[in-house]
Amino acid sequence: MGYAASAVLLCIAFGAAAADSAHRHSPATSAGSVTSLDLYARGDTLDVLTGESDTKSQVALWHRQSRDGGRTWSAPSRVDAGMPPPRRPHRGNDAQIASDGRHLVAAWTTAGTGWLGTGRLITAFSADAGKSWTRGGSPAADEREDGQSYADLAARDGRFYLAWLDSRGGSQGVRHAISGDGATSWKANASLQPGSCDCCWNTVLPAPAGALYVLFRGKSPRDMGLAVSRDDGASWRTAGAVGAFDWRIEACPHTGGALALSGKSGSERLHALVWTGKPGARGLHVFNTSDPAAGWTAAARVGGEYAQRGDLAARGSELIAVWDEPVGPHGSVFMSRSRNEGAQWSQPVRLSSDGVNAVYPRIAATRENLLVLWTEAAADAPSKLRMVMLK
Repeated sequence: MGYAASAVLLCIAFGAAAADSAHRHSPATSAGSVTSLDLYARGDTLDVLTGESDTKSQVALWHRQSRDGGRTWSAPSRVDAGMPPPRRPHRGNDAQIASDGRHLVAAWTTAGTGWLGTGRLITAFSADAGKSWTRGGSPAADEREDGQSYADLAARDGRFYLAWLDSRGGSQGVRHAISGDGATSWKANASLQPGSCDCCWNTVLPAPAGALYVLFRGKSPRDMGLAVSRDDGASWRTAGAVGAFDWRIEACPHTGGALALSGKSGSERLHALVWTGKPGARGLHVFNTSDPAAGWTAAARVGGEYAQRGDLAARGSELIAVWDEPVGPHGSVFMSRSRNEGAQWSQPVRLSSDGVNAVYPRIAATRENLLVLWTEAAADAPSKLRMVMLK
């Protein structure tokens, strides 16, 4: 991978310590396999939504909450009880969760006639910190069963924002809907991009002054694109490619991207972590801008050629990227930091342990800590949830 030998040794030692910490602090999951994972942070409150399969390979959705930055966790509560169950949620097409401080909202795809047997998006909400859940309204506002998936949820000022892919109009495209009543109902959804990649996850980021950003993967070329609203979702425009790699393939890479805002109010910078498989540029790249309409600055490439499936968090001028990358026969989770809004990045540090396949990390920044969660499996064992808490 091109990392210095001294750095590799440090990473191995740190990874072993991290695994012990993760075992003590991770929210407890079932004896089955964790097939889906989402993480949402609001201050020191963290909400985790997992899809967990039982011995019959049936998947149930479970919520856990921490109000102290990940030190302790609530008992798990079943989210989808009495509702249409999730259809094969898996890493990269994970069930989603978000919080506005009063309500929690979850979203997942149920069975239907779409890609891999997927159907409608189902939403559920809770007004008691996840202790009980009620079915919400339909974001798509129809009864179509031809696949609504690869969603992302975010919240701001009592409103929830949901982006997903569906194939109305004959081709896969990016849709967006807003709820102002905790997902009891959803306003008329909008088309952000009529043609998109078929199976890469989207990312929604609310920003100050009514701005909204949705990061998605385009179709031709398969570069990441950005949709922008300056009026809280009333109108949208696309802002071109984030990293104009001009990667042209007739296949879905099953990899989305991540967004984060650094800096102080009024002087924020938008950062995007994107992956490309284009020869000569393959890997994860970080771009930033103060105005997407004015173009992007290529800040850095993080990880090696086979780094992928990344996530990004910010606190002040610090940025933290996490991703998975092969080490021998297994995937491993790595992290790198920038203390100056992406101008320079630290040497990658390995967080996961030897002998397991660790993939699809997620990261959240609280006021005091960083939390990195991922799923991992050893040999033929069920996939488990792991968590590392960092300063």
